Amino acid sequence: MGAGGRLTPVEYPREWVAAQEAVAADDRPGAVLVLPWSAYRGPEWSGTPVVVLDPATKLFDRRTIWNDDLSVGTADGGRVVVTGEDARAREVARLLEPDPATGLPGERWRSDPDALAELLGALGVRFVVVSAPVENRFWSGAEFLSPVVEGADLALLEVDDQHINADKDPRSGLEVTSGLVTVGAIIWSMARSGSSLGFQRPQPRTERGARKEIPK
Repeated sequence: MGAGGRLTPVEYPREWVAAQEAVAADDRPGAVLVLPWSAYRGPEWSGTPVVVLDPATKLFDRRTIWNDDLSVGTADGGRVVVTGEDARAREVARLLEPDPATGLPGERWRSDPDALAELLGALGVRFVVVSAPVENRFWSGAEFLSPVVEGADLALLEVDDQHINADKDPRSGLEVTSGLVTVGAIIWSMARSGSSLGFQRPQPRTERGARKEIPK
C-alpha cells in the first residue's frame, strides 16, 4: 500500500489469511458478502492508516458482493454518488437495509440472525466476511450463521448449506473484476482533479446515475 511515489508491501494479518484459505478450500458454490456495507476502510495494520478500497473485496477467488457505489466529495463541499454497476449488490443493499452508522445489517436482521442467514442463502451467499472491528456481533446465537474465523478486525461466517441457492448468481469473478477497473479509473481521475473520496453510506435513490447531496 502506498501513495505519493511510494509503494510499500503490507502483509495481511493472520486471520485474513486464515479466512482466505478457508474459502479457497471450500469447493461448493456461493458468493462472499463483504461487510460493513461501505467500500472503503482505514485498516490500522496497513502501517500508515489511509482510506483504501476494502482489501476483502480482492481477497477471495470467488464472487464477492460489496457496496460498489462511488462517493466523491466536490470542491464546493457537496458530494456526488455514482451508483455501482452490480445489480446483485443493489438487491442486497435493499434487502439488508444496512445501518448508516455501522454498515451492518439493519436492526430486524440483527435481532434474528437465523432469518438473516436464510435471506443470504436465498441470495446465493455462502460466506459473510466482516472486515472491521464490531462491538455487536450480530451472528451471536445463530444456528444457521456460523463463525469460521474470528479475529480482532475480521470475522468469516458461513451460511448453513441447506439455505444456499447456488444458482442465484452465476457471474464469474473475472466479470466482477472488470467493474473494479472502471471504479479505479474514476478514483484516479477524481484524485488528479483534487476531489476527495469519502465513505459511502447507503441512501435511498430513485434512479441510477449521479446524485449531488447539498450540505446542510
